[in-house]
Amino acid sequence: MSLEITKGLFKFDFTDQHAILGVPLDAEFNDIRKRYMKIVRRLHSDTCAFEDEADKEWANQFLSKVVNPAYNKFSKESDRKEYSLLVSAIGKRVAKEQPKMQVESEAAKQLASAQDLPEAYQKAVSKLADKQYESVEQALEAIGQISELNMIYLLRKAIQNALAVVGFQPRNRQKPQPQSAQRQQQQQNQPPRLLLPLRHHPNPKIRWRNNLVAELKDSSTAKITPKQLWS
Repeated sequence: MSLEITKGLFKFDFTDQHAILGVPLDAEFNDIRKRYMKIVRRLHSDTCAFEDEADKEWANQFLSKVVNPAYNKFSKESDRKEYSLLVSAIGKRVAKEQPKMQVESEAAKQLASAQDLPEAYQKAVSKLADKQYESVEQALEAIGQISELNMIYLLRKAIQNALAVVGFQPRNRQKPQPQSAQRQQQQQNQPPRLLLPLRHHPNPKIRWRNNLVAELKDSSTAKITPKQLWS
C-alpha cells in the first residue's frame, strides 16, 4: 500500500513515521507505544468501528502495511537511533529549501509564527491526532497536516540552532546584566575585532548561518513569519 501524501516531509521523499502514528518528533518511546496501541484498537478488524466493508478492509490493510512498519522504526533502540539520524538529515534539507517551501494547512501557518514553539507544536499535533483515524479520508489528511507541523518544527529548530551558534540574541528578551567598572575598562582597552562580511565567509556552513542572521537581524522575536514560507 502506497501513501499518496504530498504534504510536509513527504514532499522530500521521506516517510514521516511520526505523522503516521500521530506523535510529535520528540515523543518518548512509551508515548509512541501507547499511541500505537490506540491506533491498533481503532483499525484492527476485530475492533474496527467503520461500518462500510470497504473501509474496514482499508483499515486492516493500512494497519498491517503502514502503521505496523511505522511502529517498527521505534520498537528497537538501534532502529530509533537510525531513524533519529534520518530526521536530523531531513531537517537540514528542510532548512536549505526554505525559500521554495509551501505550507497549506492553517495549523502549520499558525505554528510558523507561534511564540512558544514547543507548547504550540505539542498542542497542534495532539489536536490532529485525536481524530486522525475516525475515517479513511480524515486519516490521510491528518497525516499530511501533522507532517507539515513536523516540517515547520524542524525548520524553526534549525534556525534557532543556527542563531545560537553565531551568538545571535533577540532584542527585548532579557535585560543585560550590569558589568563591573573593571570589566567595562577591559572591554574599552581591547582592540576592535575584524569581522568578515556576513554573507562572504569562506566557510559555507558559517556563511549559511550568517545569511539566516542577516535575514532575521531586524526581528525582535527571532521567529519565522508566515510570509517567509509561502508568500
